[in-house]
Amino acid sequence: MMGVSPIALDRVARVPAKHALVYTRYLKASIDDVWSAISTAEGLSQWWVAPVTAFELKSGGAFNHHWNSLIVGFEDHRFIDFKKRSETSREEVMRFKISQDGKAQTKFTLLDSIEADIVAGDNEPQPHGPGTVWAGVAAGWHGAADALERLFEPDLPVQDWTGLVNFYETHLMEQFEFMDLVRRDD
Repeated sequence: MMGVSPIALDRVARVPAKHALVYTRYLKASIDDVWSAISTAEGLSQWWVAPVTAFELKSGGAFNHHWNSLIVGFEDHRFIDFKKRSETSREEVMRFKISQDGKAQTKFTLLDSIEADIVAGDNEPQPHGPGTVWAGVAAGWHGAADALERLFEPDLPVQDWTGLVNFYETHLMEQFEFMDLVRRDD
């Protein structure tokens, strides 16, 4: 039975920059099984945040769901790089990366990086302004990484989305504050 649990710190997004989030999960599955889950439309349909309408694993291939992305590079059983496909998008990129971590598990990393001038939709708070991630996005990617993990461990607890948003509102503000504090102008 799935239940709601507190957010474990090892599951929280790393924030390498105000426009980027990195999630890591250790999946109790072979690298082949994880690759299938992240590199095929059938696999993605089991955990991705929105229905996949097109997926073609090749450079220049489509990864379409509630937004359209282009596969800009991949290495079999290692990584897939995506870029948002639009007339204006230059910087919005995403990466799925996997590696064998021992005999019985695979390390999965999801990187999301947004454009420098992107503004939150639906009146979501974006306290650090355009080009910075906001709590709803952080909660969504956290949930997606958890959903992938639950493919291989179905009894893992489900995080409450509202709770994740509330957590990330504080977490992101703290991370941004620290970045501002230690930023060095060259």
